[in-house]
Amino acid sequence: MERTTSKELSEWQAYYSIEPFGEERADLRNAMLCTLVANAMRGKNSKAMTIKDFMPDFEPKKPMTDNQIKTILMGLC
Repeated sequence: MERTTSKELSEWQAYYSIEPFGEERADLRNAMLCTLVANAMRGKNSKAMTIKDFMPDFEPKKPMTDNQIKTILMGLC
């Protein structure tokens, strides 16, 4: 960022709005491929999969307790 000008940053932002890139976009492309393969291989009576079924969800479903956080952190040592 020390060498990036304001104009260059604005151009990158404009480019990203047209052609998104990065890990989130890669996850979406992979989820699309997984959906295609899963639906091609499913049985006639099976429910069709969606892209959402294959998108990673990194947010916890409910907030962790202090003890759960402590247990995780202690496991890292």
